[in-house]
Amino acid sequence: MKDVDLTALVLTPDQQAKMLAEAQAAHPLECCGLLVGRVQDGEARVRDVLPAANVADAPERAFEIDPRTLIQAHRNARERGEAILGWYHSHPSGVAVPSACDAERAAENGKVWIIMAQADMAAYVAVEQGHVAGRFRPLPLRVISPVKSEEAGDGNG
Repeated sequence: MKDVDLTALVLTPDQQAKMLAEAQAAHPLECCGLLVGRVQDGEARVRDVLPAANVADAPERAFEIDPRTLIQAHRNARERGEAILGWYHSHPSGVAVPSACDAERAAENGKVWIIMAQADMAAYVAVEQGHVAGRFRPLPLRVISPVKSEEAGDGNG
């Protein structure tokens, strides 16, 4: 997934609520998890939000996704023809903007980062020379309701 491919991150209201509730429940520690889905027409479309244990040495100011969760998520995503689009985490005492620590840890270009602070949520994509923390560019976040199969039609009528 290349940075130039991404024009937006698409979530459902339920996915957004799930992440914000997780951030609130984890406070004063950082929560974290994975975003699984596909890139379609330049949009990173999240199908699943997977909470993960934060195994960082100092979870009140950093996050590290449980490696077992990460490995299993990669396997499951591959089996469905999907990918890990990126991750999310909270800044319990800060703002929804990547920190210098986030920039240091952003190893893979093109990965999506959602950052939450209080009830605020923002999306970014890791790039070689971003103008946010030197490593990110903002990514428009679209929260849309999923289309139900009966609304989309089943092709029989």
